[in-house]
Amino acid sequence: GINMDAQHLEFPAGTFNKVLCLHVMDFVEDNWQATSEIFRVLKDGGQFVITYPSDKDGLNLGRNLLRDAVRTELSTGKHRNKAILGLIAHILTGFVYLPLILRTKKRAYTRRELRALIAHSTNGGFKIDEDPVYQDFIVYGRKSSKGVMAHAS
Repeated sequence: GINMDAQHLEFPAGTFNKVLCLHVMDFVEDNWQATSEIFRVLKDGGQFVITYPSDKDGLNLGRNLLRDAVRTELSTGKHRNKAILGLIAHILTGFVYLPLILRTKKRAYTRRELRALIAHSTNGGFKIDEDPVYQDFIVYGRKSSKGVMAHAS
């Protein structure tokens, strides 16, 4: 695997057609620098998806994961006992998420702060959505040949 600093990527400019960066910004000291690096290594016309931590608290994540697990089990049409066992399995698996739920975030963003970060890094337009379960912001689009992003379609 590749192991390098997200704030100083060891790739030449314009290396990648697509960049997918999920849950990295939760752990990076300087999101501004890491975001600039992503756009530096992205080719003109390249697509990107980047997640950033929101300012929502971790307990909401736990509640959302549990609610999502209940909906999943109830929608499968399984017999009630199998659905209950499936739900218990989801809850036990959920303990994997405890560090994520209880962690202290290095940086969390409001929509306004994130718009400023992305606009500073790219000087262009972009789209921001929010993951309904993890509550992270999802930023996506396409880098234009003039260094300005167009909205993703």
